[in-house]
Order: sequence, then C-alpha cells, then structure tokens
Amino acid sequence: MYMTPLRMAALRLYLTTLGRFAWFGRLLKRIAVSCMIRKASEPHVPSSRFFTPDQLKESGK
Repeated sequence: MYMTPLRMAALRLYLTTLGRFAWFGRLLKRIAVSCMIRKASEPHVPSSRFFTPDQLKESGK
C-alpha cells in the first residue's frame, strides 16, 4: 500500500487529533494487529516435526 496524497492527509489529521492520546494509539495498534495478522488455520508447528531424531545423529561414526 503506497502513500497517496489523500492517505498522507488522513495520517496528518489522525496525528494532530487522536494520535496524541496514548490510549487511542494502543487501541489503533490492537485493531491493526488483528486486521493484519490473521490466525492461521493450523496451529504453530515446532521445528521438531520437520526432522526425525535419526537425522540428528552424526554420520560416519
């Protein structure tokens, strides 16, 4: 997303009005994080699922 003149004016308006208040900044951050980072359909997969213990053994010994 690029900054257009309209977006830049909206950002300036936000910074001079509501952006001065810390509580609103925290609220906006929570909203942005929830919008940008969607929960994955699968839970976190630890790296131990990508290899087996026998692959960790030193080869040649």
